[in-house]
Amino acid sequence: MIEELQRKEAALKQQIVDVTNELFAADVITASGGNISARLEGTDIVWITPTRMFKGSLSTDDLIRVDLDGNMLEGKTRPSVEAPMHTGIMRAREDVLAVVHSHAPYATAMALCGVCVPPICFDGFLVSKLPVVPFAMSGEELAQAVLDNIGDWPGAFLQNHGMLAVGKTLRSAANLTLTVEHIGKILTIARTLGEDSELKTLPPDLVAGLEAMGAQFAQLLV
Repeated sequence: MIEELQRKEAALKQQIVDVTNELFAADVITASGGNISARLEGTDIVWITPTRMFKGSLSTDDLIRVDLDGNMLEGKTRPSVEAPMHTGIMRAREDVLAVVHSHAPYATAMALCGVCVPPICFDGFLVSKLPVVPFAMSGEELAQAVLDNIGDWPGAFLQNHGMLAVGKTLRSAANLTLTVEHIGKILTIARTLGEDSELKTLPPDLVAGLEAMGAQFAQLLV
């Protein structure tokens, strides 16, 4: 039993590193901006990326173990200052075992400009429904602001701060992060090419059906 737990924990840590490196390469996590965490299902074991460390070449030895209150339990440096936000969501929602906080350029810009994302496709509809969390200082203040606004959605825009994606797996949280950036690029290109022309959107009756599904719709995509 102990060996199996250790094997799963090692695999989880490697996945955190792999996803961090992937998102750094995709330019949604910066050299020192952004943080990723994951919880081993059925346990209180949570690992998170360290603070102020280059995110493009992390190893499993760099990760920090925290408790469900965000307090450091194991590691060589210090956990991300956003640890309370990560673990706060994990405590509040049983469906969340992974959290990705990125400093994604398009997601950040959309929140800064208050862009209204039209339902140009299924992914676009999902992005249009993600809440915007008002600016709050990192740490406990931001953690509470996120809990007050995210509801059952798999992500949220952090005003003046980036993007947050959560899920049962790191893969789903990372996928949402990349999806939001992709929609941001599409909208930027469309607005550049079409200027003020009206964007074609999903049929109204389909949009109404998606609206009725609420946050449950997100489960079909992420």
